[in-house]
Amino acid sequence: MYTRIVDCKLQPERRQDFNTTLRDSILPTVKNQPGFVELIGLMSDEQGNHALAVTFWKTKEDADRFYLHAAPMRDYLSTLTAEPPHVEHFHSVLQSSIS
Repeated sequence: MYTRIVDCKLQPERRQDFNTTLRDSILPTVKNQPGFVELIGLMSDEQGNHALAVTFWKTKEDADRFYLHAAPMRDYLSTLTAEPPHVEHFHSVLQSSIS
């Protein structure tokens, strides 16, 4: 499993648009991509303007294939942010699911 995290500092007046943008703009773009597993949006309880958009991919190659040719999450979210989103990549070291 491979994960891409887009860390955002949202503009205060755009905070409510975060979920809508993930659901209506980003998810339809990524969900049919080869290797795409999941998209999760997270909003901080402690910092009202801090949000994360997390995508999970089967492999690094799947994520790279998509993000080398398109940067939709970063582009869509940049309209909501007070500064450019920060992107980090992670590979899994443990994977567990709740049954």
